[in-house]
Amino acid sequence: MNKGKKKPEKAKMGTAKAAVGPQFEAVAQKAAGVVEPVLAAEGLELVLAQFCPEPGGPVLRLFVDRPGGVTLEDCMAASRLVSDLLDVYMEDQAGYRLEVSSPGDTRPLTKKEHFEKFRGSRAKVTLAQPQNGRKNFTGRIAGVENSTLTLACDGGIVELALDGIAVARLCRSKGEDRC
Repeated sequence: MNKGKKKPEKAKMGTAKAAVGPQFEAVAQKAAGVVEPVLAAEGLELVLAQFCPEPGGPVLRLFVDRPGGVTLEDCMAASRLVSDLLDVYMEDQAGYRLEVSSPGDTRPLTKKEHFEKFRGSRAKVTLAQPQNGRKNFTGRIAGVENSTLTLACDGGIVELALDGIAVARLCRSKGEDRC
């Protein structure tokens, strides 16, 4: 019996992801919708929101960035900025811990704009469903057109639908050139 509740939609590429299940992804999406405009007004980009169950209780992780990178002070200020707002709009999710962090050098790529910004960089992409029997691809971002990512890997070019990407991250820029 459904009693009017909407069935969660399949995950699509965006700023909200969860480690486990659609119920956690829905919480991450709600949090992203609440904090994204507030962070943007402060010059911060919400790269990714995650809501994950952990042994000490659920954690809401917000990965933020700005041109030139973020500092510890930026993350602390962002945490203070959104904490009360989240308490009001997410009162049904009591008991979670809020963490605000930089996306780091293996930053997640969650939007078309991220792939465009990091064109020429190495990335590891995992698809939700296999393409030609393969789900994992590592290579240089050659471009993005419409809703297709072009990745130069394995001596060739691979085209991947953006809405079929489960996870994408930049590869480390320092040290070893492998993902």
